[in-house]
Amino acid sequence: MSEYDETNKGAMWKNTSAHPKAPLLKGHINIDGVVHKISAWKSISEHPQAPVLQLKKDDAMEESKPDLVVVKKDDEDLPF
Repeated sequence: MSEYDETNKGAMWKNTSAHPKAPLLKGHINIDGVVHKISAWKSISEHPQAPVLQLKKDDAMEESKPDLVVVKKDDEDLPF
């Protein structure tokens, strides 16, 4: 069986928070392999049918990548 590819796909669900400023919907979206949080609020603009969306990079969802550390040493320190 092949693995499901979630690249460039996402989903949103109804938010259960009772906070008045909480988004109506929230979820995750994968854009070119990077996972982002996505939230939607009911629009309070000239276009009431268009929700207000917000995207944030979701650091918790990213695969942990080791930091690259560059150490410069003088030629004298090399064992060969």
